[in-house]
Amino acid sequence: YISYDGMTEPLGQSQVIPYLIHLSEKGHNFVLLSAEKRASYYKYKNKIAGILKNNNINWVPVFYTKNPPVLSTIWDIIKLYHQTKKLHKKHKFNIIHCRSYISALIGLNLKKKYGVKFIFDMRGFFPDERVEANIWELNNFIFRRVYRYFKKKEKQFFKKSDFIISLTNAGKKAIQDEIMINEYDFNTQIEIIPCCTDMKHFSKDNISDKLVKKFKKELNIKENDFILCYLGSIGTWYLLEEMLQFFVCLLAKKENARSGGQAKFLFITKNSKAQILQKAEKYEIPKNK
Repeated sequence: YISYDGMTEPLGQSQVIPYLIHLSEKGHNFVLLSAEKRASYYKYKNKIAGILKNNNINWVPVFYTKNPPVLSTIWDIIKLYHQTKKLHKKHKFNIIHCRSYISALIGLNLKKKYGVKFIFDMRGFFPDERVEANIWELNNFIFRRVYRYFKKKEKQFFKKSDFIISLTNAGKKAIQDEIMINEYDFNTQIEIIPCCTDMKHFSKDNISDKLVKKFKKELNIKENDFILCYLGSIGTWYLLEEMLQFFVCLLAKKENARSGGQAKFLFITKNSKAQILQKAEKYEIPKNK
């Protein structure tokens, strides 16, 4: 299983590890190769290594490279590819499960070279998402070339993979439309596996009343306040401005209701507070809200 997302990051812990644990319980043997950000890795490596070891998952981390753009990703692909080749010589994999497009580059190569079955777990349409989020500006020559490269590879992933995983029915339909337009010889099965939530982890039973009181005091949250809460990352395609626009409407509605409590927006995120406050200032939302 190759993931360009780290296991010491929230995404790896919520969307990769739980799946692999349950599959391991069913008798499947996994080697998990992931790209880890150094700060998170040094902070959580012992905890994650322990969880994976206790579930018979062989974890092989490499370090993620952030800069310079494009070149850093090429370097990461080279590292992941060489590590995958080395691991395959040792373990003789039957299947290589590739989470998103960066990992799929390695899976496609391994299939061509060694005949290993290749699962393309595409998540979203990676090149188009980067453009929509203004991460890849198509008026930039380099990013335009990168976009075209991944769109070309995307067709190969669809054609050559042994199995495709899509998050949604809309994603599956888009793949099928792409295939029909380009008249591929296509027999690959597409399965829809949506993102899931571990309700045992996100349970009120795990919340300490003592901690709730502590944080309410620190954040100046009163008993009759109306709290709008957002949990997760912000930025790119997470619609921060749209959420703040909604909150402006909510503030007006709550103030007119005169219920005594105040509407407040609670963000639970690893992103910087300044990033949120800067956007809130644009919509004249007071800092104490």
